[in-house]
Amino acid sequence: MFEAARVDGASAWQELRHVMLPMMLPAIAVTLLFRLIVSFKVFDEVYLLTGGGPGTATEVLSFTIYRRFFTEDRMGYGSAISVLTLFALALLILLVLYGSRRFRKED
Repeated sequence: MFEAARVDGASAWQELRHVMLPMMLPAIAVTLLFRLIVSFKVFDEVYLLTGGGPGTATEVLSFTIYRRFFTEDRMGYGSAISVLTLFALALLILLVLYGSRRFRKED
């Protein structure tokens, strides 16, 4: 494909945009989704190693939800953060999937 693009007179930028990126997009989308999901699963490290401290320096979203819900007994606030996080993650995942599908259909 790269050789055909060069024969057709594609520049390096066009080769990157129209040949290399569409071939790499499925791997990029899967990696992005996995990293996004894993980034929300760091509760145990923060809880065991630092407890969110000093202050709130290492506090992540999942630890904030835990602290509001169980430690501070603000169950409504903790539940609201949880639901908003779920919707935000679902929206981000749908955007990545839609973007990769849309980019593939352009070819």
